[in-house]
Amino acid sequence: MRLFERQKKIHTRCGPEAQAEMISRRRIISRSRDGLNLDFGMLEEDEDVWYQKERLYRDHIQEVLNKWEQIDDEIWAKVICMERNRRVAKAYARSPVLTVNGSDDGFDGYRIGLCGFDNPMRDPKTEEIKRNIGHGVKVKMDDSGNIIIKRASKSNVFVKEIDNEENSVASEVIRNNGLLEPDKAVKIYKKFNID
Repeated sequence: MRLFERQKKIHTRCGPEAQAEMISRRRIISRSRDGLNLDFGMLEEDEDVWYQKERLYRDHIQEVLNKWEQIDDEIWAKVICMERNRRVAKAYARSPVLTVNGSDDGFDGYRIGLCGFDNPMRDPKTEEIKRNIGHGVKVKMDDSGNIIIKRASKSNVFVKEIDNEENSVASEVIRNNGLLEPDKAVKIYKKFNID
């Protein structure tokens, strides 16, 4: 079984300094809605940052499709760790049960420790929230293809609905306003039926 290694990306700029890029009003408004406090004069395109939810989904689905032939049959999920609009880690889940917690272990094939990933743009509010994750959650896929989650943390854990139309989030989770009860396994996502 191979383990995934965390790789740091080093961004360097070659050649003469690039001219200042024009930034559209739509992009500025999108960033201000995300609550980002960035110096717009120092911006450059970053492949791990998204400003539109639809593009985030499309890009990650396309990443899976591009690797489809190389993905082992044992892999049942692609996990993406985001802090605000920045992807700080991604991994493919292969183990039967995946623990997502607040440790600083990163990803070892069985656990994702959310405090184990670097983010040069991390803000103090995110740091505070990450310190309260604790034991987090355990996630697995059952024999029917449903995703089951169990809250192991004392801190509240919420499941956020992505879309109101034909949502795949189980009704039990929606009835509880997304709050997971401690030590109770629930179906978080229903199996998609593909005809």
